[in-house]
Amino acid sequence: RLDLHSAIRRGMSVSAMGSAAADRGTRQRGRESKEQICCFQVGREMNAVAPSPDGRRVVFGLQDHTLQVWDLEVQAVTHVLRGHKNCVNHVAYSPDGARVASASADKTLKVWNASDGRCEATLHGHMLSVSAVAFSDDALHLASGSWDKTLCIWNIDKDDPLRVLHGHSDWVHGVAWAPGCQRLASASSDHTVRVWSATSGTVEQVLVGHLQTVSCLNFAPDGISLVSGSLDSTVRVWKPRENSLSVCLQRESSDGASVHAVVVMPDGVRLVAGYSDGRLRLWNMTTRKQEAALLGHTEPILGVCVLADASAAVSCGHDQTARVWQVPGARTEASLPANIPPAESPVAQAGARDNIGSVATSFRALHDQLRSSEDANQRLRQRLTEAQTEIEQNTWRRQHHEQSMSEHQRKLTDYKELIGNLAVEKDRLEKSVDEMRQEAKSPPAFLLGNPGGAVDLPVYSVLGFASAGGAPTRGPLNEATAAPPINADLSAAIAAMKLGPAGSRRSANSSKGAGPSSRGFMDQTPATVLRAHGRAGSPPRAYSQAEAAQQKLRGTGAMRASASLPGCKAPAPLAA
Repeated sequence: RLDLHSAIRRGMSVSAMGSAAADRGTRQRGRESKEQICCFQVGREMNAVAPSPDGRRVVFGLQDHTLQVWDLEVQAVTHVLRGHKNCVNHVAYSPDGARVASASADKTLKVWNASDGRCEATLHGHMLSVSAVAFSDDALHLASGSWDKTLCIWNIDKDDPLRVLHGHSDWVHGVAWAPGCQRLASASSDHTVRVWSATSGTVEQVLVGHLQTVSCLNFAPDGISLVSGSLDSTVRVWKPRENSLSVCLQRESSDGASVHAVVVMPDGVRLVAGYSDGRLRLWNMTTRKQEAALLGHTEPILGVCVLADASAAVSCGHDQTARVWQVPGARTEASLPANIPPAESPVAQAGARDNIGSVATSFRALHDQLRSSEDANQRLRQRLTEAQTEIEQNTWRRQHHEQSMSEHQRKLTDYKELIGNLAVEKDRLEKSVDEMRQEAKSPPAFLLGNPGGAVDLPVYSVLGFASAGGAPTRGPLNEATAAPPINADLSAAIAAMKLGPAGSRRSANSSKGAGPSSRGFMDQTPATVLRAHGRAGSPPRAYSQAEAAQQKLRGTGAMRASASLPGCKAPAPLAA
């Protein structure tokens, strides 16, 4: 991606990158102009340069992921700012000189302290390489452009962008604030320049005219004119308020050199542009003429700035050098010495005309090839952007899926633990039910007279009752055991204890009046006796011989009478 970016900045097609690399070592070096004041051997390829407001220092953005701050007076490095993870594409000084901003291919912007080189903030918001950055006049806001086709407006004290501006259909290569902080402009590979409202984030004008990628732009100090440079070798001066093109600056004998950097002089009349042929050209926007061409660079110039007092200009490029130029004394290419050839014969002149025609045809063919290569590059950039977006979306989906899987795994663990607890509870309940069944089948014995400690009482089912015929009814557990027979004397004793003395007298009186027929009740089964001693309103009670004997012993008490019966023991006290 970096090689593609470098090719676009140099104005080449992808197919021409190999031949350009081969020709790099054999490039013909131009003669250095006498206007060159000094040359810095930085030792790394540079993409951008910005001056401090006082004109004493400049900062360079390098391909080795660093920024270098140079003092122009001592011609030495004062700070090296490290922190980016990819090449630095653009740099800017704040108007108050307190901060430096940098835009990098690592998708971030950084704000640095200009005095000590400390990184104060790292701004995240773009999805692709950040190609441009600019400070507003109040030094409180930043504007950035990116390959993700968007612009962002930032408050330097916050990490998130205040506004994200959408509108370009291709990469954004340049951004500039208009004086007053109310508008800003952007340059894009979609061949357009757009002017935006900084307060609302809407597009105010779309300036169309360039035939290829618009690589750079800059507002004039009065804010009326806007200058843009393009890979189509032209510099265009716009009137944004009038939505019109004012001037188109282009060399007559164009050699296809593209424009990569442009800056308007403080006088608002002239501008300086850096070209891919390594020359720095000075244009007059009023006369529409080139006033000077400064020679010295051997590689494309990617960064240009003018000091505040307009006394000098600074340029940098891929030849790993930075040069300081004296602008007022620059000489034009027309003033350079040239050899005048001798007069030629008419035949030679005719041959020369034929050669000129063939050269023109070749130039047109080369121009068409360049345009087709630019279209191919644009399609390639479009596919690259789509692929990058798809990769980021897939990454987001994968992370979301991993989070969902972790949540499902946690829920599955909870469910397994709940199932285990339910299984333990189920076993406990089954064991409890079995114990209750065993207790129902084996009732406790009472010490009521059997030698073995057991008593012959009826056994009832759980919550069930014995029937009149001795057959037990079924309880809720549908289990019952037949009641064994009960001794007649024992049943009589039990009935006597329940009736008490008053009941015994009533029983005796009723038996006297009953006559012989009453003995039939005395001979009834123990179950009948027990059933007869039921709730109020039941049929007449029948009493046993033991109860009749107890009636005779009225004064002795039921306990003594029952205790004197053969085969019976005195029952335990009621409290026990």
